[in-house]
Amino acid sequence: MKLSELYQEIINEHNNFPFFIGDSPDEYEKVVDSLIMRNISEGLITTHQIDKAVKHLLFYKGKVKVNYNNNQIFYQVEEFDKINDIIKLINNLGYFIGTFNCLMDNSDEWIVSKELPKLNNVKQLWLTIESKFDSKINTDGLKTIYHVSEKKYLDRIKKYGLVPKSKGKKANHPDRIYVGTSEVNLSQVITQLKSINKETQYILLTIDYKKAGEPNLYNDPNYLTYGYYIIDNISKDSIINIKNI
Repeated sequence: MKLSELYQEIINEHNNFPFFIGDSPDEYEKVVDSLIMRNISEGLITTHQIDKAVKHLLFYKGKVKVNYNNNQIFYQVEEFDKINDIIKLINNLGYFIGTFNCLMDNSDEWIVSKELPKLNNVKQLWLTIESKFDSKINTDGLKTIYHVSEKKYLDRIKKYGLVPKSKGKKANHPDRIYVGTSEVNLSQVITQLKSINKETQYILLTIDYKKAGEPNLYNDPNYLTYGYYIIDNISKDSIINIKNI
């Protein structure tokens, strides 16, 4: 769709809007945003500012808490019948649901899940919402990046390189590859992995940043001091060293 056609659709939507803009805060803006995001390629969509995202969420009934340090939103769903619309809105705003946190009827224990549960017996439902696209880091002068993997994947890595994935994580997130900018930065990760999985063998990959296509590195709000991630594939030819750790 051409931009001129998109603007005309926005105008038509405005003319057909069933109430004045002032009747419900940000309602017309919500329509404009949805039109733009529906018609512009996914690659151009970025995460909206957290305060703007909260305003859109509050279009639906519910409670919101914000952790600005980690760029996380905690949202209590009250309109269970609109959960699919809420999930779609969160995605369109450039966020994703990391966990569904449920308090069931006749229970004081919270159930944390990566999948949307059946809501028949749910008393409270909180969504842990995180940004799809965190802040990029300055990569000027960066020559190498590093990645830790289980040794059992070595043959696959040599054949295909690295491919972003989301499996095996405690929370949902868009597919990604976690990297460090130095071996020192990853030392804490390596120590944690070895303490949790004592029988597992690990390898450390050294990756030529230029050969990898100089992908964007994003801060992970959960690992601000040492962890970054990328959302691009890493070719096998860009892996310049592999060592056991």
